[in-house]
Amino acid sequence: MYRRFRGLGYMFFVLIVVTATIMAISFYQRLANPNTRPAEILVPRAMQDTVRLQEDPAYVMQAVPNDYEAMHKNFHYYPGIEMVRKQNRSACLLCHSVLPHNKNVRNRAFLNLHSGYVSCTTCHLSDSTNVTFEWLDTETGHRVIGVERPETKWRNVGKYQLVPIRDGQAIYTSQDNPVIVDQIEAGALTDETQKKQLREMLEAGMMMPGRMCNRCHIQNGYINYTAVGYSPERVRELESLSIPSVFENYENFYMPTK
Repeated sequence: MYRRFRGLGYMFFVLIVVTATIMAISFYQRLANPNTRPAEILVPRAMQDTVRLQEDPAYVMQAVPNDYEAMHKNFHYYPGIEMVRKQNRSACLLCHSVLPHNKNVRNRAFLNLHSGYVSCTTCHLSDSTNVTFEWLDTETGHRVIGVERPETKWRNVGKYQLVPIRDGQAIYTSQDNPVIVDQIEAGALTDETQKKQLREMLEAGMMMPGRMCNRCHIQNGYINYTAVGYSPERVRELESLSIPSVFENYENFYMPTK
């Protein structure tokens, strides 16, 4: 019995030594790294980034470099993610951030993930009469038919948006729309009265809140996944996701901090 416990003691001792060695090497690499920048450089840069984020919330995504070495060292690091040019984004983002859903803690993360490839009008359009859906290349304004897995295939967030189509026209207003540009140049983003008028114009025909998850992720739901280009296998996946049922069946979510 004594020998067995002594063997376990040796094993734990070796484990502690190995762990301590790895931590010591990691700290040394941090401190000895020639690329480490002092606080007098980092603090002003942080202040500049703060100002830039207030002007353009998507800057944080554009600022991430293609540092694949860092990606492998830190799994929370996501390189190569970019937003499309500001003028090609939805005009809704003149007032809202690129992560517009923030009120409902239970589902805002899932909704914000969708906003990268689903237009605001897809979920918030109040009248869906005679509406179909297609993919819109927001950089060119051309509609694209037959796409597969846009949420993982494309690098530029917001480049391809699923938009509603009525009478052959995409229901999507970009920031470079001539009407929007004229109003901005006239002071619509600085004058509160003009800003209210611009917002009322953009929100006309929209509803708050938008459609819930179970309107789309069911069989024969709001969006015809086959028509927009998904494979039969992916259609089955999209129509049977378990996440919508979680929001329906659980009143409260308990976070680690509670």
